[in-house]
Amino acid sequence: MYINRCIYIITLLGLTACGGGESAPAKETIDSVPVISLPQPSNTQTFDLTGKSGIALAVPQKVAGTQSESNSTVSTSFSNAIGTLRLASSTSNVEGNLTFGITASDTDVMNKVSLYLPNAARSFVLCSNNCTPDFQATITGFNPQFANEVAGSLRIELIVEDNLGNSAVVDALSVNWQPIQISAISASRENGTVTVSWSGNSALERYNLYAATEVGITSENAIELENGIQQLAINGTTAQFTDVDESKNYHLLDTN
Repeated sequence: MYINRCIYIITLLGLTACGGGESAPAKETIDSVPVISLPQPSNTQTFDLTGKSGIALAVPQKVAGTQSESNSTVSTSFSNAIGTLRLASSTSNVEGNLTFGITASDTDVMNKVSLYLPNAARSFVLCSNNCTPDFQATITGFNPQFANEVAGSLRIELIVEDNLGNSAVVDALSVNWQPIQISAISASRENGTVTVSWSGNSALERYNLYAATEVGITSENAIELENGIQQLAINGTTAQFTDVDESKNYHLLDTN
């Protein structure tokens, strides 16, 4: 009995060992890691031209640094420049401030990208000496009235200049533009305070008020003039400022 029992135990252990050798190893299940696509950063810049009047420029086109009257007269090294100028509004009749998108690119180095108003001969530089190869921008708050444009036909040109001094019109748009009028402006002064009010316009959300005791006030020079002040993005149709010189008259400018 003792011998049989020992043999039985040894046999049992042997079977267990053999069985373990013949069994296929269990496969480990590994959960796959989900792939997450991160949004790519946008290269589009935003330029707020609220209150900007631009700079005087008689002729925007140049060939090797020399002004040219022809839009198409450019050197062969500049012939690959392209661009788009698209108004946010789908209609050709627009009112008030304008919003539009811009793209510009060139196989050469872009030295400058700008907007040009040929009727008023005014230029608005968007980038200079640091333009990205594929320039993209959104323009907001653009009011042609500050550039001395009048109601009616408005042409806006997109100008690209390379590092060789060549510049040309790469795109343009024409619209029928009408300024939004701010009317019934009135002012009173009392106890060292000037109160200004005006009629609201449902098309406008904010107003800008400029004042000075010196003539020739604009949105860009107001605070440089005598007793000049400015209040921007006013949410309402009234504003107040300190009357610093009661012996002089104030000149007011109210814009959107």
